[in-house]
Amino acid sequence: MDITLAIIVLVGVIYFILIIGAILFIKNKKKGFFTQTVDPKPQESMSTHEELKDK
Repeated sequence: MDITLAIIVLVGVIYFILIIGAILFIKNKKKGFFTQTVDPKPQESMSTHEELKDK
């Protein structure tokens, strides 16, 4: 009984992590598309992102 419960909990945790990862991936993907569509000059936005990384 304890082994089956442990397996169920383990599978539940794995699914929970996968769902959170998928949500974060979709949000980041939407943000990327949003900045590309709004910004008329993507080269300038790339340079600003690189400057932020340098700081």
